[in-house]
Amino acid sequence: MFYRIGICDDEYSICKEISQYVNNYFAECEDYADVYMWESGDSLIKDLEGGTVLDILFLDIELPDMNGISIGRYVREQLKDSALSILYISYKTSYAMQLFNIHPYDFLIKPVRQQQVSDTISSLLQINNEDRRFYAYRVNKVINKVLVGDIVYLESERKHMRLVMTDGTSREYVGKIKEEINNLPEYFIQIGQSYIVNYRHIRECRPEYVIMDNGTKLSISRGYKADVTDKILKLGV
Repeated sequence: MFYRIGICDDEYSICKEISQYVNNYFAECEDYADVYMWESGDSLIKDLEGGTVLDILFLDIELPDMNGISIGRYVREQLKDSALSILYISYKTSYAMQLFNIHPYDFLIKPVRQQQVSDTISSLLQINNEDRRFYAYRVNKVINKVLVGDIVYLESERKHMRLVMTDGTSREYVGKIKEEINNLPEYFIQIGQSYIVNYRHIRECRPEYVIMDNGTKLSISRGYKADVTDKILKLGV
């Protein structure tokens, strides 16, 4: 696979250092990557608006012209890019509550080390491979397939299941939610007797509900709240 990786930090030495770590990682695996660097949030935004596509972005929070949190919100809300994996980097550790709605993949404390970068990229590529797996379901004895990463959430009504997809379409078939959850990656979370959500497509999470990338608001059942909270904390910031 080929990946496009961006680094945005106002300190050029940090950009170069992380770039070297990224290149070191890909030199030892079968995948490939191009690395792009920016020293300001404004230049990064201009290129993203101009059509630059990234798979992974190492993003400094304390940029002088436009902080990383604002950039993350812009990427998610204005550019509607929920697929970009954002890895925040900072000298501080006090941003967790501000970052959840941006849905970053990870938060790295400076100075960033080779092992941190290698472990994080390795984990991301594993998730990427899972997203590209096919999820199979049967309709009238015919087996159909969709990409796991394209599933926003699953809805159960009695013995019928409905897959809601990122392109706005849905698929319906006969199935049971207890069986479906066992066929999905760990980042799918059951939030009640009727819903399983893809953590990577959660736009906003509250104690009583989640809002998905497509704007759908789904309630978290009382008996599932503790388990949902635990899983979200384990999965990311």
